[in-house]
Amino acid sequence: RETFDTLDAWKPVTFPRISGLEFSRGDETEAYHMLDEGRAIIVNGIFASQRKVNVGDTLTLDTPGGPVDYVIAGVGLDYLNAKLATGYISQKNMEQDFNVVNDMLIMANQADGSDRPVTEAALSQLIEKYPAFTFFRSEVFRKSQIDMINQAMILFYGILAALVIPG
Repeated sequence: RETFDTLDAWKPVTFPRISGLEFSRGDETEAYHMLDEGRAIIVNGIFASQRKVNVGDTLTLDTPGGPVDYVIAGVGLDYLNAKLATGYISQKNMEQDFNVVNDMLIMANQADGSDRPVTEAALSQLIEKYPAFTFFRSEVFRKSQIDMINQAMILFYGILAALVIPG
């Protein structure tokens, strides 16, 4: 039976329009369709290489109701789980098989022609009712992540230089 560091769920029809995965194996359109239609799972590259699994293989997941088989529909990567062995299933299957219905991350695209400040104000007001959530604009989040990676690389190069110079 398989275990994951993270098992994420989303609506397979809308997720690729808002964010999506970078697929290394399997057909993206078919993979999302399989998640929407049955018990299918997309795994990330870390999980696939650790378990030596591929598209079309069957994984047995332990659920509160007992073991359930999922077919691997694709191997894909998302930035947030780049270092964790991760599986992705539909919200419908997460609810049916794991009895989980809460959201940890909500993503949205702004409609063409809508007023950005008005949209952001409405979203900020909405999340005030949910203190566990934080509103991030994608550009700000991306920049913070890039800045963090750049700082880590500067530190890495500094350590490398400190090791190379005496040699």
